[in-house]
Amino acid sequence: MGVVMRSWSLLVCVLVVLSGCGSEVEVSEDNEALLGEGLDSDVETLLGSSRLRDFASSNVPVVGAAVIVAPATSNPQYAAALATHYNEVSPEVALKWEVLRPSPVEYRFGDADALVSLAEASGQSVRGHTLVWEVNLPAWLNDTLGPTGVRDAMLTHIDTVVRRYSGRIAHWDVVNEALTSGGTYRNNVFLRAMGPSYISQAFVAAHAADPTAKLAYNDFAIEFPGAKQDAAFAMVRDLRAAGVPVHEVGIQLHTRPTDWVNGVITTQMLRDTIRRFGSLGVEVYITELDARLDQLSGPDNFRLEVQRQVYWNVAAACYAEPACNGVTTWGFTDLHTWLPAGSKPLPFDSSFVAKPAADGLASGLLGLAAQPVTRTSDTSCFGLSGALFCDALESDSLYGWGQVRQAGGQVASLATGAYRGLRAVRATTPTAPATRRGYVEKRVNGTGTTIWSRARLFVPSTSANDLTMFTMDEPLAPYFGVGVGMDATGRVILRVAGTPATRVLGPTFPRGRWVCAELRIQVADVGGQAELFLDGSRVGLLQNVDTLFASGYGTVKAGIIYAPPAGTPAEVRADEIVVSATRPGCQ
Repeated sequence: MGVVMRSWSLLVCVLVVLSGCGSEVEVSEDNEALLGEGLDSDVETLLGSSRLRDFASSNVPVVGAAVIVAPATSNPQYAAALATHYNEVSPEVALKWEVLRPSPVEYRFGDADALVSLAEASGQSVRGHTLVWEVNLPAWLNDTLGPTGVRDAMLTHIDTVVRRYSGRIAHWDVVNEALTSGGTYRNNVFLRAMGPSYISQAFVAAHAADPTAKLAYNDFAIEFPGAKQDAAFAMVRDLRAAGVPVHEVGIQLHTRPTDWVNGVITTQMLRDTIRRFGSLGVEVYITELDARLDQLSGPDNFRLEVQRQVYWNVAAACYAEPACNGVTTWGFTDLHTWLPAGSKPLPFDSSFVAKPAADGLASGLLGLAAQPVTRTSDTSCFGLSGALFCDALESDSLYGWGQVRQAGGQVASLATGAYRGLRAVRATTPTAPATRRGYVEKRVNGTGTTIWSRARLFVPSTSANDLTMFTMDEPLAPYFGVGVGMDATGRVILRVAGTPATRVLGPTFPRGRWVCAELRIQVADVGGQAELFLDGSRVGLLQNVDTLFASGYGTVKAGIIYAPPAGTPAEVRADEIVVSATRPGCQ
């Protein structure tokens, strides 16, 4: 299937090298044929006639995609694109317990057999996903089996499945997502029955069933430095030191473009992570790459360009590190993705046409040096120690921070009056309709005991509304969380999100100047607490409220979140928003 990949970025890079200006770009010997004679006259045509799998090399031998059996066996376009562009496949669901083993004595290999056979017919290797994971388990596999029953079920499952595909599945994600964000073991049925040794027992059993297969530990969010990465490193190190056959580490990399825009993750950080795990003597693979667009604001051409840069940076990081041997995307077409509709996270659109992300992936696989992902702030708060995210909110069009929300109000970039730098966010409300909102928002991980959020806020001296202007709350009903605001007399209030209840804290909210507001939330379903600090001083405490994020994450909002029906038009400006597990402070 011919797919045109628009490759202006690659053309620019190549022309720079050919003209002798700019930095040197290294290209592997394997890919020199793709930069052959006539390249300077028709780069786009050359790339358009190539397949993504053609960009595999000794640096990055695996270019893979996760596969769903239904379209692979019934949609000719899906099957053709998959066979054309990828040299390895990962069954997305066909090898998971609830599909494969609906009862203790029944195995249904039909879907898995079909995908393995399709891969073999297309000259593709297979990555088996996954043998041991706490999700997608059948109802019969539970604690009532007792420790011996769970252990026997696990070992029998591994032996039966791996032995069936011995010599046909080259890699296995043996254990998937065994660690929490804090670096402890997830409290799953296997841990409760067998303790942490379930991990080593799983690897030993898989190796016994097929000694030729490469065996991986696979997890998400281990690309970031911190407790989870440290725990994964220590676990793999200790397993290998004990002689357990762990050959690979899979970095899932379900990544958000906003994290790249805001400097939460960088190419160098990813390279450092790959190198760190590689120091253990294991191979490293990017196993579940996608980059969702639905939480990135701005026009489509900007969002697609950022996505292209993200794919390029990931592939380039893998190419540059000897330990990294493959990049697999979790799906390949936006028509079939595990993420919500509208997220558009994959290299091909829903009509199987290559997006700029496909060009970015090809550029990185080719060995072209990655371009930094476009940042959208004029000043930097990215170096703040311990921040889960930090954004200066200084883009002309509010690109990159999250989603702009407007419901009767307006949100715009303000060229003057920012706390620092050149710009801030300005949210305004009209006199109608009854409920007015205009703000920007950013979703954040809400797990953990305590979460700090900080915003610089400016309320003009003419404002006389009862309004909420800064919140950390649950994005879906029943809106647990807390909001910071000001009542009609100007006094500071804390509002329990989703209810009309407010607590007046007493002091007058400073107006006509920038204020640093810090909100500390102790997350709990009962006994939750919130503390508010203005310019470093505590002005109030809210106790014994429900602050639990029911979905596991919260949303930070800045602007005018809520104003009562009778209020006059209002304006709130916001700048430099931070979320952190520790107090970010007002420096």
